[in-house]
Amino acid sequence: MNKELRNFALAVLDDDNGISETAWKQLNILLQGAGEFELIGELSAQVDACDGRFFLNIPICSETLNAWADEKVVDKNPDPLPRSDQQSIDIWSPDDPVNW
Repeated sequence: MNKELRNFALAVLDDDNGISETAWKQLNILLQGAGEFELIGELSAQVDACDGRFFLNIPICSETLNAWADEKVVDKNPDPLPRSDQQSIDIWSPDDPVNW
């Protein structure tokens, strides 16, 4: 994943006024052309729209932006109690043909 494109997209969308619908479409076209489909999915999950403006639905601080850019997850609230009975869980995926 291209860190510079990711940083740019997150920085542009992290604004109270967001970006216009035209700019959002052009950003998606740019990312598709660069093959950044994972980033498109990530942004789509984090972006809200109101009155034709697209913006991040969560505030981004520079520490979080840098962690995302390095593809690290910063766990601000780790589980305080260790679990001896860790079990795997199945997560529903819309891409799984079983769920179609």
